[in-house]
Amino acid sequence: MSVTDAQTRDYLGGRGVPPFVIEQILAVFAHLRAGGQASITPAVTNLLGRPARTLREFLNAHAKAFTTVPEPTVPEPTLESAR
Repeated sequence: MSVTDAQTRDYLGGRGVPPFVIEQILAVFAHLRAGGQASITPAVTNLLGRPARTLREFLNAHAKAFTTVPEPTVPEPTLESAR
């Protein structure tokens, strides 16, 4: 799906996003479209001592964290809370 800068401006502006924020968002995406952030560096490997995982590998390893809803914890009543 391709969305033009004008469509993005109209959409975000229509939802109350300030013009300067819209322009910053558009600048970031223009940078990415032009290949910014496309290079791979050894930073993660150097920091972790192992190669970085792909997003797919990370999500597969932690799927439960994204698919289960924890039971709400309700504090046990105390004599103080009963007053």
